[in-house]
Amino acid sequence: MINTRKPDLYDKLKQGPSFLFLGQKYLEIETGIDPFLAEIVRKYGQGKSSGGYNRILDNETTVSTQSMESALAWMQNKCKTFSVPIWLETVGSVGWNGVYTSAIDTIWMRAFSSSWRELEPIYTEEKDPIDARSRSRLHCTHLFGSVDQTSLDRRSPLKRVDLNKRRQVAIALARRLPRLVTPFGVLVIEGYSINECSEPLRLDMRLK
Repeated sequence: MINTRKPDLYDKLKQGPSFLFLGQKYLEIETGIDPFLAEIVRKYGQGKSSGGYNRILDNETTVSTQSMESALAWMQNKCKTFSVPIWLETVGSVGWNGVYTSAIDTIWMRAFSSSWRELEPIYTEEKDPIDARSRSRLHCTHLFGSVDQTSLDRRSPLKRVDLNKRRQVAIALARRLPRLVTPFGVLVIEGYSINECSEPLRLDMRLK
C-alpha cells in the first residue's frame, strides 16, 4: 500500500495530476480475505472465495438465477455492514485528481467522502467531464459498474454475457487514463490483480 510519508511520492501526489486505481482485491490487503466476496459466495454458492469475483459468474453460484434487482439490493445492504479498511482511510484523505476502480462494492467510497469535496461517479463512456481532474469534485470511474445501481449500463454484471458487454466499456474508460494522468502525473495502483474479471483490462497494455 502507498506510504504518503515518502517525500518523493508525497510531493508527486501534491503536484499532480495524481490518480488512484483501486482494484477488486483491495479488501484482501489486510487479511488476505475479501469479506464482501465471502458473503456473496456464502449466500449464493458453496466453497471458498479464492476464485475472485469470477465466482459470481460461475455455475458454482446461483446469483445469475436470482432476480437481478434483489441480488444487487442484497449486495448493497451487505456493503453497509463492513467498515472501511484503516489503510484506505489514509489513502482516501489524499487530494486525488481522480479515482478509477474495478471493484463493484460501495465500501471504498466512504473513505473518499469528505466535507471539502464531492464524489461524482462515472459509469459510461458518454460521461466525459471537462473538470475530470478536479480535486474538489472527485470523479470516480466505475469500470464494472456498482452494486448500488440497477440500470443495465451502470449496474455490476452478474452474468457472463453481461460481463462481456461491460468489458468493452471498461476498456474504453481505462483508455482515458494516459490523457488524464499525463506524462508528468502519477498513477497509484492498489489491490489490482492482472486476473481480474478474466483479464479484461491488462493495464500494462491499456496505459501505453
